[in-house]
Amino acid sequence: MKNTNNTTKRITKFNSLAEAVKHAKLDLSYNQFIADQEIKSLEDDGVTEVYVTEDNEVYYIYQCDIRILHKFDPFSHCISNAPFQYVYTIGDELTFTDTFIQNNAQNRKTIALHDILVH
Repeated sequence: MKNTNNTTKRITKFNSLAEAVKHAKLDLSYNQFIADQEIKSLEDDGVTEVYVTEDNEVYYIYQCDIRILHKFDPFSHCISNAPFQYVYTIGDELTFTDTFIQNNAQNRKTIALHDILVH
């Protein structure tokens, strides 16, 4: 049975966050200097894969104790303990499921053990 609550987006993979941002034509004019610093910092600090969706959203996978998919949204940051959303990529598609995993130490260990991608 197909779950109709999942959202799938076509993606193009890029070698760097800077390359993806340029391709998506994100407007960084609010503060180009800060945006460039953020991009460089992320690239130096654990970004492993970068995607641009069909609607020009930029997502990157950040590797820490687990693999986390983040949407690149310059000039907007927050820390959250909200549940993780299970996501996956197959070929040129990125799927956001309606499956959520509580953000706690035990679940982070399980996510890491099974190399699950979360958002």
